[in-house]
Amino acid sequence: MIALSTKERARGQWRSILPALGIDERFLRGHNCPCPVCGGKDRFRFIDRRGQDGDGMWVCNQCTPKPRPAIELVIKFTGKPFHEAARMIDNVIGGQPAVRTTPIRATNEKTSATYFHLKAWRRGGPVRPGSIVDRYLRHRGVGLDIYPPSLRVCETDWHRDDKTGATSRHPTMLAAVLNPAGKHVSTHRTFIAPDGSGKANVDPARRTTGKHGSGPAIRLMPAAPLMGIAEGIETALSAAKLFRIPTWSVLSAYGIETFEPPPECQRLIVFADHDAHGRGQQAAEILRTRLHIPVEIKMPSLPGTDWNDVLLEELRS
Repeated sequence: MIALSTKERARGQWRSILPALGIDERFLRGHNCPCPVCGGKDRFRFIDRRGQDGDGMWVCNQCTPKPRPAIELVIKFTGKPFHEAARMIDNVIGGQPAVRTTPIRATNEKTSATYFHLKAWRRGGPVRPGSIVDRYLRHRGVGLDIYPPSLRVCETDWHRDDKTGATSRHPTMLAAVLNPAGKHVSTHRTFIAPDGSGKANVDPARRTTGKHGSGPAIRLMPAAPLMGIAEGIETALSAAKLFRIPTWSVLSAYGIETFEPPPECQRLIVFADHDAHGRGQQAAEILRTRLHIPVEIKMPSLPGTDWNDVLLEELRS
């Protein structure tokens, strides 16, 4: 007889399991709210589909770029390794000892993800001065005279609201997300207000199509012996402007943790967000411990800010 995995036995029970492990029910109501792991205001959403997969899926714009199963939320929340987190879950639901299983992804799922992210990318064209993306980035203080090929503009792109299901069309900034080997594995989209004055008033205003895995990066500038990384595109461009070194966007704190420097890089600066709960700094420290090259961490002094906030404040003064 094959023992069921913890994940299989917990399926459909996560709304009672998670509160028993200390995660308040207010985080499990299906709307945007602070993250039980890293805080924030509205970066977390529990998206478990009742009566369907039942795996307690969740997403946090800081902790992970893609929806993940609830067992990973338990690992992050408790700080325990898999086998200890599984044992805690077993103690709540009872039953057989946990057996970790490796998920098998169907080939057509990967093909589908690749198809859709390339389809999104091909809808765009080069970013030129005066375009909606140029106006948006200049509003954020990071406009360029010549834009990299990793950024594109799509004059109108479909958006589906996660809360209401309503669809709408908006101008979009497209960004090519490359894996450490340099393969274009996903496309990041930022939906922009019609006048370019900021992000569109939609939920979410950023979305990634495709599966980029670990070590993703939007290569905004050529690699160099001294270079930097930051989470968001706007933050990376701000750091590059403030410190005059090439800087790549790695999308999230998870992207910082898993970043793989290119061969040209001999020294790295992490331009971390100053999150109130320390998630950005934690990710940077994990990266510094993991890499075998010098890593410097720079973070704004004011909690709740990033380097784009610092740049805009300097431009206003």
